Amino acid sequence: MENNNDTFPEKREVFRVVYPLSERPLLKVRKNKFKVTDISEKGIKFLNTKNREFSNWVNGTITLHDNTRLDIEGKIAWTQNDEIALNLITSIPYAKILKEQQYLIMIKSRYGEENIRKRPAPKKGKIIKICLVQHGNMVSKEINSESPLSDKGREEVEKIAAFLKKIRFNTSAILHSDKLRAIQTAQILHAKIKASQGMVEKTNLAPNDPIEPLWYKMMKTQNDLMIVGHLPFLSRLASRLLSGKSEQNLIAFKQGGVVCIERDEEKIFQIAWMIAPDFF
Repeated sequence: MENNNDTFPEKREVFRVVYPLSERPLLKVRKNKFKVTDISEKGIKFLNTKNREFSNWVNGTITLHDNTRLDIEGKIAWTQNDEIALNLITSIPYAKILKEQQYLIMIKSRYGEENIRKRPAPKKGKIIKICLVQHGNMVSKEINSESPLSDKGREEVEKIAAFLKKIRFNTSAILHSDKLRAIQTAQILHAKIKASQGMVEKTNLAPNDPIEPLWYKMMKTQNDLMIVGHLPFLSRLASRLLSGKSEQNLIAFKQGGVVCIERDEEKIFQIAWMIAPDFF
């Protein structure tokens, strides 16, 4: 097929994810499967190593690393050697593009840029959800030494809980610290989502407690968990799970907000989604 490269602008105005060899997702077109080299909201590129014949339009399904399947339709913009570029009619959601990028950052952090090509093919299996929740806004210690939730804090956590109920969120247990503001936050959440194993109080979730005991549990657990705690503990735990280094401070937590992290069978962690009270 003729190279129409001049119809595909070199300047990119959308976010693009370029895949290393070992991590290329699959595009299925009829009975044929093709490896995707990069994606953006407006386009994808894939390899046609078997020289299949295409018209100007391609319809197919791409499977991303979280097993999401997206139907795509696009016009061939250009071909070069074995690679075909499509301009998509319907955009790939930005959230999915970002999640793919986060996944690649995680595996590069774990295996290194040079060793990523040697990484075995990812296993497909049970995904474990670990949701980290910073307690809601609290009353100052000058007013109440126990620092319970403020009226604002209760209202914000109730909004988050209502949202989680609406999307039918579920978890096995809600772990929380022994501080009043964390207990109250966990109670509001549990009232809506009804964790199957209920609320579990832990004495090692204080703001400056070591994260290693809980990090080890997160590596081994086979149950979805929600953890209601404090900063800097949650920030250090999240960074350790995502990058292996607790001091990187990768996530800007919000009081009453939820950060959902997923763990695959290779014990690779990635951010699945985040929600904060100021979203409402």
